[in-house]
Amino acid sequence: MRMLRQVLVLGLCTGSPLIFAQEEEDPFAFFLAEPLPRETIETLEYDGYVEPSFFYISTDNQQYGRYNAMEEEGWYFNLDLDYLRRDEEDPKRYFGFYGRDLGLKTRQFNLFQGASDDYRIQFDYQQLYQYNGLSYSPFVGIDGPALTLPAGWVAGATTDAMTALDPVDNLELKKQRDRISFSFRKRFDEMWSFETAFRNEEKTGLQTMGGAFYLDASNPHAALLPQSLDYTTRELDLAAHMTAERGNLELRYLYSRFENSDSGLVWQNPYDANYGPAVDYPAGYGQMALAPDNQMHQWRASGNYRLSDKWFVQGGLSYSMALQDDDFLAYTMNDALLVPVALPRNSLDGEVNTTTLHTLIRYLASARLTLQAEYRYEDRDNQTPRDGYLYVRGDSGDQPSGEYTVYNRPTSHTKNTFGVEGQYRFPNRTRMTLGYEVEQIDRYNAAVESTQEDRFTLKLRNGSLQGLGVGFSIAFHDRAADTYHWDQSYYALLDTDLINQTPASQRYNNHPLLSQYYLANRQRMETKLNLALGGSGRWQHNLDILWRDDDYDETELGLQWEQHTNMTFSSTYLPREAISVTGYYTLDYLEAEQRGRAFRGGQEKNAFVVIPPYPQASDPDRDWMVSPTDTVHSLGVAANWQVQKDVLDLALDYRFTHGTGEENLYSTGASGISSEDLPDNKIRQHHLTLSGEYQVNQDLRMGVNYQYFRYEETNWAVDDLQVNTLDKVLWTGSAAANETVNAIGVTVHYNLP
Repeated sequence: MRMLRQVLVLGLCTGSPLIFAQEEEDPFAFFLAEPLPRETIETLEYDGYVEPSFFYISTDNQQYGRYNAMEEEGWYFNLDLDYLRRDEEDPKRYFGFYGRDLGLKTRQFNLFQGASDDYRIQFDYQQLYQYNGLSYSPFVGIDGPALTLPAGWVAGATTDAMTALDPVDNLELKKQRDRISFSFRKRFDEMWSFETAFRNEEKTGLQTMGGAFYLDASNPHAALLPQSLDYTTRELDLAAHMTAERGNLELRYLYSRFENSDSGLVWQNPYDANYGPAVDYPAGYGQMALAPDNQMHQWRASGNYRLSDKWFVQGGLSYSMALQDDDFLAYTMNDALLVPVALPRNSLDGEVNTTTLHTLIRYLASARLTLQAEYRYEDRDNQTPRDGYLYVRGDSGDQPSGEYTVYNRPTSHTKNTFGVEGQYRFPNRTRMTLGYEVEQIDRYNAAVESTQEDRFTLKLRNGSLQGLGVGFSIAFHDRAADTYHWDQSYYALLDTDLINQTPASQRYNNHPLLSQYYLANRQRMETKLNLALGGSGRWQHNLDILWRDDDYDETELGLQWEQHTNMTFSSTYLPREAISVTGYYTLDYLEAEQRGRAFRGGQEKNAFVVIPPYPQASDPDRDWMVSPTDTVHSLGVAANWQVQKDVLDLALDYRFTHGTGEENLYSTGASGISSEDLPDNKIRQHHLTLSGEYQVNQDLRMGVNYQYFRYEETNWAVDDLQVNTLDKVLWTGSAAANETVNAIGVTVHYNLP
């Protein structure tokens, strides 16, 4: 359903008619834009405005208020404002500020001062909010050093024995980002300018993550744990710009540092699972490492230059270092467990160096023909040391013997991309573009050493017919991979002693026929069609169609194919000057097929038998297929009516979205294997907005707003799942949202003279 949810948000946006740009007199004008454009402040009749508003939300909710911070029933106050004042003696000097949603947790405020063609100082504050609903957890001490269980807790080997569970929502899962930035820009002369910016972001809130006690994969005892967030990200950005008559140059340095106030999450074991008194409740505690502190440095140079009226070059070079040396946590925090072998190092000492190079050459062969060549280079060099780690499994048993050592697997790659493109403009305003691009990626410590992808593109755009604009493109991508080394991850991960103790026919992590989709051979066909029709002057229509087909033609197990279709049709009707109506419909359809094989370990793990009788891993009759299908329909209508010009305006906006996610399962009929389709996941949403604005006088405008919001979701993964439904997973009781919200608001807009 992830794709379904993403399309749900996108599907709420109305389609906009295509607008075909006029022919450019200078084909290089876009590249020669000044890096620091001059401040162009329009002369205003007013210096600004203030706009207070009041909203009433009829009920507590999850979806309506997910990103606007209106998730609780009650009244809300909000404030927007805008102010800009120029110096009367020197009009180039200005001072201003503006704010949006200042009464909500989605607020934004900017304060700036400067002089055109000279300098600008700016302060920015922005707050982002995400609400994910109510949840339950028996753990207390969320803001303390450890999650603990309340007095009187009853532990058991399974969740149904935990009779002290009181599944009443006691947690609000929400996240908040507070961003502050200071920036300064200074132009020294016509050629040189400088800018610097400092940004600080604090991310706080509460989310859930899974933790478990276990001796091996067959007996985990898990719980969803509340995790308190306290992240800080700081960035420093320095840049110098040189602007000359024939080109420009930019030199930039960027520094970023991420800090997590919590190095690990500690929780008390809620189970009594016969692991021993030092591991079971109440003495047992587990610990997981959280996101580590890290930093990044990047140096970048970029620019462009017009060699002549026909030749133009553009390029960029960057080098970055990503570093991570946060101290490791101990193998286990349980002192009662035997851990004779220490960590091989105190920290990962991770270092990844990335070098990029980009060059572009454009040649204006004639007034109608333009040729272009482009080269991109990327080298990701992972310098992180490779060591063996003898993990204590699930804080539940003594450290295993040395043959169970596992190794980290740093990966690197080098990417070379070269492309050529030609564009020809016909006399009838038809533009045709032909392009070819080849990309080769050489990888280190991956199942495939090298892949090469050839990309062919044809684009046509026509605006010659009166009132009709047509755009069409077709692309074909062919990715070919070297021999797939299914055993690479196995030998890179495990210790030689364990490998030697394992039969040769069982030395793999993933089935030898299973291919990772981003490393597999793939053929992609993609077409796009854009039609814009002006109609009679009162009508305007727009049609966008996208169709993409991915075929993993040599993959036996794994992703077989994927198809994506998107169509959007929109129309605008202007029956008269004071009335406009726009409607749209969008269909988004995604279908794929994944193939796998069901088998057990031991002798049944032998995947290399070619003559019957087959062990399970070699038997194609034990294959299963899943075909997920996501379908999203979105439609909407927006109408505006100027009942009395410049005095009374009325507006209507209605949006409807219906999405379905299907999971169809198939099996090839082997004994003991049966398949049953999973229940469909569905989302249905109505959102109606009615609004009106009345201009009381020259300075004062008042508005009213009513919204009806209806959201229904069915999700088999969480619906009807209680906190103790799963024997060995302590759940949170979260369920899919089902809500109806009525909201009404009043707004006052006052212009500042």
